[in-house]
Amino acid sequence: MLGRDDQDRLLSGVEKYLDALERESPLLMENVANFRPRYYRRDGKPIRSNELAPDFMQWAMLFETSNRVVIQTHTLYGERLSTVWLGMDQSFFAGPPLIFETMLFAPRKHTRWILAPEEKKEEARAAFETEDEYIKIHFPHDQLQCRYRNEEDAHEGHEKLMMQCLVPPRWRKFLFYTIGRDTTWS
Repeated sequence: MLGRDDQDRLLSGVEKYLDALERESPLLMENVANFRPRYYRRDGKPIRSNELAPDFMQWAMLFETSNRVVIQTHTLYGERLSTVWLGMDQSFFAGPPLIFETMLFAPRKHTRWILAPEEKKEEARAAFETEDEYIKIHFPHDQLQCRYRNEEDAHEGHEKLMMQCLVPPRWRKFLFYTIGRDTTWS
């Protein structure tokens, strides 16, 4: 724990450093001034560091203890459509914070070949690779990602994707992107 004199010296040093930065690089200082939080609660409020815990620890505790799943459904073709709260800004500071994500997963049977017993590992790996080739052809949008600002947008996006998933997987790009110009399916 720093003493009062040490804290004052540290603060004075930081202030001098920021003053020097401002003189040398005003553009950098503009970015520092516009800095926004990286972590957010489910209701969209930013998580800020405090004397008890830094922001990432507060986010980690929320992430570990709360129900992150917003909605999860299956399509007619066996795909899993999952919308979850991430809590971490996935816009990478380009635009509004995106803290919810919807992903589309192709149906898989052989996902755990690494956990197979040693004597069956080669057989399990071959089955996985065969299935992977099948998925690339028949489910070209496996692991499609869409990100959202708030829970309402996430629900709307999930419902929109669920309706679009009524179309067979191999037709989606043609119908929605080529004809409809929906960049989700590009």
